[in-house]
Amino acid sequence: MATIDDVIKEISVTRQQALDWIYAHIDQPKTIFQVAFENGITTSMLSDLTGFSNDLINDYFAIQGFDTGLLEEVGILFNSELGSLAHLVEFNDNGGALSTASLRDTVKVSFEDEPATYDAFFESVFDYQESDGIYSSDELGVAHLGNITASDENIESIFYGTLINIFQQFDAAEYQQIIESPGNQALLFEALSDTPAAPLWSDVELAKQVASYATDLINEFWDDITPVGILDHSFLGEAMADF
Repeated sequence: MATIDDVIKEISVTRQQALDWIYAHIDQPKTIFQVAFENGITTSMLSDLTGFSNDLINDYFAIQGFDTGLLEEVGILFNSELGSLAHLVEFNDNGGALSTASLRDTVKVSFEDEPATYDAFFESVFDYQESDGIYSSDELGVAHLGNITASDENIESIFYGTLINIFQQFDAAEYQQIIESPGNQALLFEALSDTPAAPLWSDVELAKQVASYATDLINEFWDDITPVGILDHSFLGEAMADF
């Protein structure tokens, strides 16, 4: 789990300088909240730095109408507990049309006018998350992968591997229902929990489904004004969002 020391090291200030800045702006809760939000500084980190309790800090912001739920640690992949569905989150070890390289080439065509839109999608949510060269399970938002090397390539592989696993769970009837009933959490959970009797698509057809869906997720990620994990808006993220 990241600490306030991880953050202040990344932004090149000392604990005392950070604390002095807070006291200098103590009558400007909006400014403090915005700086904390933009730098991934959580309520717990502010508590560690200032010595005030989490409850007192939450009250300080809440009185001004700020949602302190936004000052929570943001997982790179997910920000909900995946429970029995966590096994769907894996690196992509497929070849051919379903390889990461092939899917990348297909999806990047949609962002050829703004290539940074694609590339930045796989970067850490906050710079301090990758400062030690490792993404921990807390930083990823999933436990079973353990610590992995902090690289865009690893996140990209997990992104496509997970999407492939998700789509391979659907049978024809389930997929039709999902398309007709977007956001149906119970339906998604049931579909992702079952194992279909037979593959719904060939590898080439599955690659087309995954590439199209990946493009939509990348666009939705950048349209969201709050920090989210890159798979929070996926079928799996939606299935477990409130669990």
